[in-house]
Amino acid sequence: MNIHTLCLKAARLIERSKLREVINALEYFNVRAVIHLQPEQFSDFADKLDLITE
Repeated sequence: MNIHTLCLKAARLIERSKLREVINALEYFNVRAVIHLQPEQFSDFADKLDLITE
């Protein structure tokens, strides 16, 4: 998983009216933007985004 892929996943969710859910996922990691995530958080953040799509 890389930052580019995470940004795309988040953008797709936002396009599907899931902005609040994406913000909540970012807040869980105490960041304001995907680009502020640490590389060791990428996988866990991706998992959170996957849960939103269900």
